[in-house]
This record gives sequence, structure tokens and C-alpha cells, in this order.
Amino acid sequence: MQKNQLAKNRGLLLLLVLALLAVACGGTGEGTTTVADGLTTTTVAATDETTATTVVEETTTTGAAGSDVTFDVGVTEDTITLGLLADLSGPFAPLVTDIVAAQEVYWDIVNEAGGIAGRQIDLIIRDTAYNPDQHRTEYEAIRDQVALLSQSTGSPQTAGVIDLMLEDDMVAIPLTWYSGWGDPSFDQSTVLEQQTNYCLESMNVIEYVANQFEEDNGAAPTVAVISFPGEYGQDGAFGAKYAVEQLGLELVYDAEGLVTPTPDDPETEIITGIVSAAPDIVYATVNPTNLGVIMGGAAQSGFQGIWTGNVPSYDFRMLDSPVAPIVDAAYVQPGYVVAWGTDVPGMVDLREAMLAARPDLRPSDAFVIGWIEARLAEAVLLAAEESGDMTRAGIKAAALTIEGFGFDGLAPDQSYAPADDPNTYVTRSIAIFDPNLEAYTAAGGMTQTIGTAENGGTTGSDLVEDSFIGELAAAYDFTGACFLP
Repeated sequence: MQKNQLAKNRGLLLLLVLALLAVACGGTGEGTTTVADGLTTTTVAATDETTATTVVEETTTTGAAGSDVTFDVGVTEDTITLGLLADLSGPFAPLVTDIVAAQEVYWDIVNEAGGIAGRQIDLIIRDTAYNPDQHRTEYEAIRDQVALLSQSTGSPQTAGVIDLMLEDDMVAIPLTWYSGWGDPSFDQSTVLEQQTNYCLESMNVIEYVANQFEEDNGAAPTVAVISFPGEYGQDGAFGAKYAVEQLGLELVYDAEGLVTPTPDDPETEIITGIVSAAPDIVYATVNPTNLGVIMGGAAQSGFQGIWTGNVPSYDFRMLDSPVAPIVDAAYVQPGYVVAWGTDVPGMVDLREAMLAARPDLRPSDAFVIGWIEARLAEAVLLAAEESGDMTRAGIKAAALTIEGFGFDGLAPDQSYAPADDPNTYVTRSIAIFDPNLEAYTAAGGMTQTIGTAENGGTTGSDLVEDSFIGELAAAYDFTGACFLP
């Protein structure tokens, strides 16, 4: 892998920053209401409205299979209501919109097959705009309506409602890979950890890229670390800086927590710091818009280093933007799940479902994440049904019985049964991809749709390593969250 040569990144104009913001990674801006066949989905823009806590009595009913099922909040004799607290207009909106779409398609299929416990699945989707205060407001607005959260976007945002979730016996499937979710003492197992956390991911990526650089150049690389503040950015920065230290590398620029997640910030100070330090590798825990602005600004000043970072830092739509040549030549792309179109058993169902339900959408690796979120939520609800207890306390208890749950090759297996030592269940592997602008463009680029492109199209994510676990991540004694605010 040659990611240290940037033959195509000279001469970018200042307009690339605005173009990136407008084209590659812009938010959706408004909430919508969607009614799919057999599935009612309500997407609501963020409001200041809150709902007062009410007392809901437990009810017992006989389900479709003839078994008695006890239920309370979010479950009736006819429906199970799930909540999604999603960033539909903030810095991660393009990725999250795709993730939500895949969940909607999945639950539509479940409903067409008869639902769960004879009940149809309804979704309440709230736009939180990646704002912790809005996230808490929207949680309070739906807390007495939903049985569980099948998505909660953002690490600081989800951490900010842990106290309420514990009051409510609420289980959440996070759209966040914060290392705290793997520590039962942090959240009392109310957030169901997904794939490899930011901290261990960063160790893997730094070790992988540093090894490749040394093979190519015969010398150890220098490193810069840039990140958002909080449980996302600084969790990733912790793992990256730990790897730098353990590998004996030189950290020449440290901007941990200094990148601001606002689309109108030109990040001049960060760009200047990178260019002045001239690292061989820049490790970023940011979002795609910020990454594109910083990459483009640094390239304008002649910077030619390698770029990489935690998974949410990258969006394949960057290949539509003026920084596409830099991404193609210089970005190392990690992944928690397989890319869209990968030849694994689970992709067959996912691709067929998205093709049938949403043929006009562009292909997206994020569909995989939404699909497995829904699969896990379904598994939790089925376990609760089997136990006869679909109260929120029963749903949480059922979630903690799940061991070795498989995703048919879409992602590593996951376990949630309590254990004294998190090292026994924490996931440590990542995939490594190489963004391929030529393949992406040949398939139609931004004009692709699932319904018109061959084999459902491509995001240009070429697999390099299927399941990489570096020595550092493998040996790391994971006893709790790497970063605590």
C-alpha cells in the first residue's frame, strides 16, 4: 500500500472547502414523516418539547404463539414502539440518514412477516442534530413511549442520558463506539456495545499504518493527532497516542480535543499546526466535513502526509468532492463492518431488501450499520418474548442473555452476557479499506443508485485487510473506558 505519495493533490483552490461542505457532507436540515408499507415511521425535527413521566401499569396478554407475555412501556397488545435518537441535520447527518433508512427497511420486512410476538413494530425517530442538550430533550419527549432505543447517535449525547436510561430500565443500541459501553461499571450494561471501540480501533490503525510506512520508507513515521473534544474524539485520541508511545514513535503535533464540530469553522489553527509539524501520518477523530476541510487546507499549503482516523471521520461521499484525489492517494480507511456489496451471506438479504424498498438511494456502507442495529434489536425483543417478559426491565434482562450473536459476516459476533472481566468479550478487530476513486467513478460516482448500478453499485471501499488485530490492541488490558470526561 502506497499512501505516502500525493501526486494529485497540488493546486487545490480555496473553493474546495465550500464545495466540500455543500456537496460531500452537508446535513439534511429538516425532519420528515415517512409511512412505509406495514411500518409507520415518524421522523420529528428537534424541539424543546418534553413529556412528563407517567406511571404505566404492567399488562399481560396472550401473544400469537399462545404464550403469556407481560409488557409495559412501549408495548401494547398490537404494537412495539422503538425509538431512534438520530443526527439527521448535524455533522454526521449523511451517514446517519443512510443508517436510519436501513433500519426502516429492516423493520418493514419484520412487520410484513407478522412482527414480533404478534405485534407490529412502530418507530419514533427524533432528530437530535448531534447536540447533547437536544439529545436529552428528545429522550425525555419519547421516554414514556418506547420499549427500547434501537439507535442513539453520538458518544457525549448517549452518555448524557445514561442517568435517565437507568431510571427507565431502557436499553439502547448505540450509534457510537465509545469504549465506555464495554465497561459495565460505566453504564450498568444499559448500552449494548457495538464492534470495536474507538480506543482499540485507534491502536490498530496506528500500528497498521506505521508498519506499512516503515516497510515503504525504511524509517518510523512521525504522527499528528487531531480530534473533537469528548467521549468520541478523545477516546480515539487516547488509543492513537497510546500506540504512538508504545511503538516508540514521535508525536509532533497534538490537537486532542481542539477540533470544533461546526461546519462554518475553517479550522485554520489545526491546518497551520499540521503543516508546520509536517507529520508523516495525521490521525483524526472528527467528522467527514471537518476532515475534508482540514485535508484540503493542508494540501493547499503543500502537505503530503498520510491521513487516517476513526471510522466516523470518513464518508465515501468525500470521493465526490474536490479532496477526492487526496482521499484516493493518501487516506487509509478503517471499518467496523464490511463494505456495501461485500460477498458475505448477510449482504444478500441486505442488498435485496434495499433494492426492493429503496432503489433510488445511492449505495452506502452505512446501510450495513443500520441493518445490524435492527438485527440486534430484533434479537433482544425475541429473547424477551421467549422469557415471557416484554416490560422494559424484562427487555433489558433478555438483552444480557445474548452470547455469540452473529451477523452473517456483516460484522464480528457480539456477546452481552455479564462477565467480571471485559477482556473476555470486548471486540478488537477492524477491517482496513483503500478508497478507490477510479472504481467509484467507473461505477457512476455520485450518480449511482442501488437500482441502476451494476450489482447495486460501489462506495469505492476496496478491502485490504479483512480482520486486523495489532499486537497492541490484542495485548491491551481493557478494564474500562479509555477516556472519561
